[in-house]
Amino acid sequence: MNEPYHTRLRHMRRVAGLTQDDVAAVLGAGGRSYVAMLESGDRIPHVRDSVLLSMLFSTDEADLFPRLYS
Repeated sequence: MNEPYHTRLRHMRRVAGLTQDDVAAVLGAGGRSYVAMLESGDRIPHVRDSVLLSMLFSTDEADLFPRLYS
């Protein structure tokens, strides 16, 4: 998969009032660059991160990353 995929992560994060740094802290990521890559579709999330994000935003993984789960 070379082309970016559609992600709703940025929208969900903004609705929740969280920063990329906030989400990176939840994921245990070193910084916001990983979250930025997830939001832009430049990086596919690890399964663990997908589950954590779905719990954080009270949704399922398919809602956050629809193309990955279609």
